[in-house]
Amino acid sequence: MAISRQKDYLVWSIMSLLCCFCPLGLAALIFSIKSRNASNENDSDGAVKHSKTAFYLNIAALVMGIIMIIIIAVLSFGRRP
Repeated sequence: MAISRQKDYLVWSIMSLLCCFCPLGLAALIFSIKSRNASNENDSDGAVKHSKTAFYLNIAALVMGIIMIIIIAVLSFGRRP
């Protein structure tokens, strides 16, 4: 019997890796792949655990990316005479 597939957030993890904060995006990508593999092996507990971790890492990467953009914008526009 196959379990229902858990969301793995793979696309969001790839976007976090490329566009937001690379270290957290990489960790999110790893957990997304682990979640997908656990779903393929019918390991529902592992899939849920890795999916939640990927979700939280993606949120953290997004927040860090936004903070970095704000800091860079403030520093760039603050130096104008």
